[in-house]
This record gives sequence, C-alpha cells and structure tokens, in this order.
Amino acid sequence: AVELIPEKEFGDQSCPCLTSDALNAMVVVDNNSISKTYSKFGTAFNVSTYGVGRCAPHDIDLEHCSGHSDCSRIQPLPYDCDQSFCSRSWCYVDPNNCSLASARSMDFPSSNLYFSYATCGFTDPFTYKARTEVLKGRAFRVGYNSNTGGWRGAYNPDGNFALNNQWTGAIVNFIDFAALMGDFKIDMTTPPSWLRNASLQFFGESEFDFCIYATALGYLDFCVAMYTITDKRAAVTPFFEMGTQPIYLIVFDSEDEKGWDYFVESFAKVFKPFTPDTWIILLLAIPCLGILIMYHEYGAPGGAFPRSEEVVVANSAVEGEHVETRRVPLWRSVSRSIYMSFLGCFEGGWGSQIVTRGGKCTLLATAILFMVILAIYTANLAAIFTSSAIAPNVDSIEAAINQGYNFCMTRNTLDLVRKQYGSLPDKFIVPDPVDLGGDGEAGFACPNCDARTRIFEMMRRSNNDRSIYCDAAIGELDDLTAFQQQGAHCEKQHVGDPLAMERYGMPIFDREADSLMTHFAQVKNTGHLEQSARDMPSNCEVPSNDDDLPVSPDELIGLWVIVAALVLIGCMIKPINVCIQRRRNITVHSLTKLSQWGEQVEAVEEHEELIAHKKKKNEQIRNETRGESVENSEGIVVLDQKRDGQDTLELVHSRPTI
Repeated sequence: AVELIPEKEFGDQSCPCLTSDALNAMVVVDNNSISKTYSKFGTAFNVSTYGVGRCAPHDIDLEHCSGHSDCSRIQPLPYDCDQSFCSRSWCYVDPNNCSLASARSMDFPSSNLYFSYATCGFTDPFTYKARTEVLKGRAFRVGYNSNTGGWRGAYNPDGNFALNNQWTGAIVNFIDFAALMGDFKIDMTTPPSWLRNASLQFFGESEFDFCIYATALGYLDFCVAMYTITDKRAAVTPFFEMGTQPIYLIVFDSEDEKGWDYFVESFAKVFKPFTPDTWIILLLAIPCLGILIMYHEYGAPGGAFPRSEEVVVANSAVEGEHVETRRVPLWRSVSRSIYMSFLGCFEGGWGSQIVTRGGKCTLLATAILFMVILAIYTANLAAIFTSSAIAPNVDSIEAAINQGYNFCMTRNTLDLVRKQYGSLPDKFIVPDPVDLGGDGEAGFACPNCDARTRIFEMMRRSNNDRSIYCDAAIGELDDLTAFQQQGAHCEKQHVGDPLAMERYGMPIFDREADSLMTHFAQVKNTGHLEQSARDMPSNCEVPSNDDDLPVSPDELIGLWVIVAALVLIGCMIKPINVCIQRRRNITVHSLTKLSQWGEQVEAVEEHEELIAHKKKKNEQIRNETRGESVENSEGIVVLDQKRDGQDTLELVHSRPTI
C-alpha cells in the first residue's frame, strides 16, 4: 500500500500520541486480547511499538494489509476503501487529553485503548465504516407526520401517526430507499400519549412538535415528514437537513380599482413604449422631415405643394361669384407638410405624389424612420399590455405594508420573517382565529387545522374583517404550486425576491444521529431525493409574457382620449370657418381640391361653369397678350411667363362687375 506521510510525527499538541511509559501507566494489558491480535495481525505485529509514540501507518506491514485492495493504491485515497486504514497514520491517545476525534479500539476491547487518526491529520475509516455497518439488520422506531402543503413531504389521508401503508410523498420515498440501501427496517410508531402534555408545555399543540419532542427524548429514533428547522427545534435534537425552501410574498393577480389614478395610469400606457427623451426627438424629427419634403416639392409641377391655387370668391355685398388665382401662403404649406408627416407616420407611409429628386431622397429616409418607429412601438406596447395584465398591485413586502396590507402566515414563517425584517408588528399579521381552533396569537399554528392551507384560504381581495382575513400571504412557493397543480388558488401568485430561506429536514435521536445522518447523506448524494421531489406542473391557466393577451377597453384609455380630442377638433373646424367667412362677408372656395395626402381631386360641380369661363378667358388673354397686363370686367390678370418653367396665369386683383 502507498504510505501516507503525516505532517506531525508525534501528533497534534491538542491530542498528543501516548509514549510507551504513558501507555503502560494508564492501560491494563489483557493477555487474552493480545494473543488474539497476534493471530490476526501475524508475526510482524509488535505490541510495544504498535500505535505507540508517534504518528505512523502502523498497519501497513501487517498481515491483514498484505492483500490490500487496488483502491488503496489510488491517490487521493478513497474514503470508503475497505483497506484505506493500511496507508493512514495514527497513534494511541489519552481521551481525557484529546480535543480531536478519537475512538475506542475494538482490537483490545478490555484494555480501554483509544486511537486517533485525526491527531495525525487523517480521517478514521473504521469509525466511518462502523457508522453505516451498525444500521444493518436493525429496526428503527419511526413516527410519521402528514404535511399539509407542498408535495415534497409525507402525506397520508388518515393524518398524523397513521399506522398503514398509505404514506406517500418525496420524503417517504427517500426513507424507503434509504432503508433498502442500509438494510434496516422501519417500525411505524406512535409516541406515547402520556408524553403529549409535556410536549404541549414545551412546544405547543403542534403534532409535528410532538414527534420532535418524542424523538429528542428517545421514544422515537427519528420522524418522517418535512419539518421546518427552527432554533427551538434544533436546540433539542439533531436534524438531518434535506434542503431549503424560499419564502415568498403571495398576492392576488392585478385587479386595479377604477379611479382617477387608474385613469392617469391607463392613459399613460400608450406613451410608455418610448422614453420621454425619445418622444421629444420624434416629435421634432417627424415634422422636420415633412418640412424638408415640402421644401423640395414647393412649387414643383404636379407636386402636393403648389405656389398658387384657383379659388371661387363670393361676396355677400354683391351678387355673383368669380374665380381668382391666389398665391398659397407659405404657412399653409408648412402646416400641411407637418400634418402629412404625422399622418404618414401613423399610416406607415407617405401617400402623396413626390416629383423631385430631393423630395424622393428625403421620403426614403422618412419611410425608414416610420418603419422602425411603428415596429418598435407596436412590440413595446404589446409587451406593456401583456405584462400589465399579469402584474400584481405590489411587488415587495415593503410596498404591501405601505399600502396597508395585512398578512396570513404560519407561526414558524412569522418567526423566520421577523429575523429578516426586524420586528414586524402584530397589527399586520392575522391572528390564529380562536373560533376556528386557534389561540388568537399572530400567525397560524392551530393543532387540528392545516395552517399552511389556511393562509391561502383566508386571503380576500376585499375584506371587512382584518382579524380573520388578509390581503396577502407569506409562505412557501411549494404550497402554492401544489394547490395550483390541483387547479386551486389560480388567482394568486408569488412576487419579488424570496423574503427568507426556510430550512427543512428530519429530527433524529441524538444516539442514532451519527450513523443515520451519515447514511442519509450518502443516499441523498445519489440524487434520489431530488428526483422524487422534482417540480410539479401547474394546472392553472396562468398568463405569461409569451402569450397573446386580449387588451381590455379601459387599457386603451390613452388611445380613446387622443382620438376623441382629434375628432372634436375636426368637428369644430367647419363651424369656425363658417363664422369667419360670415364676418368677412366674403366666401372663398378653392378650386384646386386636395386629398388628405395633398393629391388633387376634381372640383365640385356647382363651379364648373365658372371654371370653364375662367379657362376660356385665360386662353383668350394668353393668345392676345404675352406678358402684359389685361384689364376686363372681372379684374386684372397678369401672365407670368417663366415661373417653374411654364406659363402661369395669376389674378392679382379683382373687383366685382357693375
């Protein structure tokens, strides 16, 4: 075997190796034991040096290590190798002068010899092996408690301490597998009833605490269930810790009250896809692009922004109407371009005809901007509506307290939360209802009810009795998941980060703790517990951010307000124009009608005669004079020969026919 050299030759000072004189002074040598050891260890055994005076692998040259297994050649040496002790150093020690791990020698049972591998810096393979070997063939007294929540614990329809084979659950499967692997038996046992009063005085009325109390006193070897490891429980007996459970704030799905704040929040939703800075940039960029297009198109033949237009003028002071050609004010072209740019953004394109190269280039940039804006806005708005549909009213315990929430929780959870968040006043905690079997103290701990179930049942969206009902719960996520797997409490969800981590495990009688905890740790490391306690799917139809959710009308308040405002403005424009024209006693109708995109449409029929007469006059003037002023009964007409590359007739002044 490979010899492992100790770091300290004579052992650690806190547990020194015994010299030969010290050993002889404190140990009575049993000649019968020595003769048996000689036959076991072989002729190389020397009782005067074996384990005496210094750290050394005292077994390496003895007969029982001559046929060592291959595992003792592996480095690092496997802790579970049957003959790993052959290579490890040790020595005899005085148990009264040793603060390190030591054990009584089984080779000399009547000589009161103690040995220690620890003082030489090595683990004790004999003690480790003995811990698991001692389990074989034994029958352990085990009490079973039935958990009321989750699915990782132990469950039985007949409740606590049921002596039948109807126990199910991840921990039950784990114990069955551990018993099979350790070759021991389970004897289902009920704690003696006369012990209940003492347990009641020490712990309370909990059946779980009763099992823990009986285990601490040795009436049971261990208990099977998912037990929260509290400070008080851990102080009376060892626990095999099996894992942790996160504690969450559990609230109802969002159901906002319809008020002014809700109106403002809903109105603001349509603006949330972009930040305020982005909105400012867009509100400046979009009209600027429209004005740039107008700059290129202004006065271009066939464009949407002509320099002049023909209008029909009707004066109420005299009878009759006449046609005039008037210059289009620049401000009208600018306002039209701004309107068309926003309309194009909302419709996803610029609908009017663009004739100049500069305008077409600017239009390309505008189209790209519109495409990206609409894509981002649509995606973000859909995400906002989706997330708001599943978002709760609060997302932290601080926010819940600020909104005046009160909470349902078990008493064990209350103790844990108070450690994390300081003194949580009792006024925020629903007491255990006396009428329902509780004691009236904060937190649910009634002995004959399912406290972990009650915290969900007592939640109400609106309640008038805060002594019984609560706005939110604080509990284990596993409990909520287990209910939702059954299709219950689907309107509730956990929010925020875990408030605390709750440790859970099984209580074990102190005298059996070393062997059982060693074996349970081995079984746990196989992954059997995790496989049995794998997550359960929910049967609730819980919306997620990936689902397409219908948007309710009240979520579109912002859209309705904007559309209604624009419609109202549009309805007011016509009566305002009528009032203005009546005050001036002159009505002006443009003969060049433009669509919302600036495209020319046919003139109205009632002015066809005036239009035909105007064209005839223009043609007559064009033929008779070139570039001269012509005065007739309808006004003064001026021919501009070289405007935008073509002859244009403009009526710069008119007066009524007398």
